[in-house]
Amino acid sequence: MVRWKKIAAILAPVLLLSACGSTQSASSANDSSAGPNAVISVNGTEPQVSLVPMNTGEVGGDRILSAILAGLVAYDPSGKPVNEVAESITPNSDATQFTVKIKDGWKFTDGTPVTSESFTKAWSYAANVTNAQLNSSYFSIVKGYDELQKEGTPSDAQLSGLVVKDDHTFQINLNAPDSALPSQLGSVSFLPVPE
Repeated sequence: MVRWKKIAAILAPVLLLSACGSTQSASSANDSSAGPNAVISVNGTEPQVSLVPMNTGEVGGDRILSAILAGLVAYDPSGKPVNEVAESITPNSDATQFTVKIKDGWKFTDGTPVTSESFTKAWSYAANVTNAQLNSSYFSIVKGYDELQKEGTPSDAQLSGLVVKDDHTFQINLNAPDSALPSQLGSVSFLPVPE
């Protein structure tokens, strides 16, 4: 009787683990012939709110937005920030102003070009108290944030610290020096939104 208990104790985990395996072979699981209507699973959590970059502050939404939108900065596998949509992000001598140049050719899925205003208008919308966005405080480092926190501010009022120079160049003027700003721009809160 004791012998059967020992055998059962040894076999139980083996049987349990074998039940967790896939019935597909590795080659069929990686088959790229699924077609244009295939469903791709990015992660196993459901977003808590709608997929609006400046209003998403949880893992489920962040992961999906990071998979479907490109920002000025992304992070490589080691966590190091690298320019994605940004061609360059150049600080002035005291890191209170950054000039951002956007790479040409980036488009939203509807074909609309990504421009400087795709960032500045989205960030201003996010910062504006009237629009009640969850990640509004991310923009408190930008000049003009306090003015957008006043009751009755028009919903389309813009951050005075964001200055569009042309379709592919804009400046970010900060309230105080922040040499780490480029690495912060990888947050989903700073993703562009079509105008």
